Amino acid sequence: MEDHTVIVGFGVKGRSAARMLLESGISPLSIVVVSMDKSAVQDANRMGLAGVLGDARREDVLRDAATERASKIIVATDEDDTSVLVTLTARRLAPKAEIVAAAREAATAQILRQSGASSVIPTAESAGHLMALSLISPVAGTLMEDLLDSGRGLEVMQRPITKEELGISPTEVDKTGEIVLAVIRDDVVHRFDTSDIRILQKGDQLVVIRHSEGNGYGVAPPPES
Repeated sequence: MEDHTVIVGFGVKGRSAARMLLESGISPLSIVVVSMDKSAVQDANRMGLAGVLGDARREDVLRDAATERASKIIVATDEDDTSVLVTLTARRLAPKAEIVAAAREAATAQILRQSGASSVIPTAESAGHLMALSLISPVAGTLMEDLLDSGRGLEVMQRPITKEELGISPTEVDKTGEIVLAVIRDDVVHRFDTSDIRILQKGDQLVVIRHSEGNGYGVAPPPES
């Protein structure tokens, strides 16, 4: 395998990441799951994904997943110390890969970045923010739930502009039913609240909120590994 995605850990986070990739059109043949849980690997196989049974803290296990040739790596283990060790090893094997790691505690985020993670998602803190938002602003909390659950109604998606959008303004795209959050031009992100992009050009990409059409990939989640 080459230029594939490796998902380390196939509990709630890893499974959600895999489902999102599949719903975005990524081929299941280009995703490899690494887990110490035999049933989790079997569930991944039933979704059409390749699976490696073993401890991802070990270099030989990550090599079994061809991590050194992967372009994207998701570290979705349930323990922050495990995530740090996996990230260190994965970065050494794949120095150019995009590595996204989950952290239970926000304090671990900086350690994960220093270990080689390209981006870090602090899961516990983010969940706390969402719970508080749901109490303070119930409608805003419900909309955030929709965005986080790709099967419920709304999703955030990055996509290239269409031929029909070439030469129009980002605000005109909003009239088609998608809300433009940002325009990406020459690898520079122009957010909707600060953007000076007036006309869309060839090569531009959009980050939009749109109606979700979930494909329903899913098996009951096992314990995280």
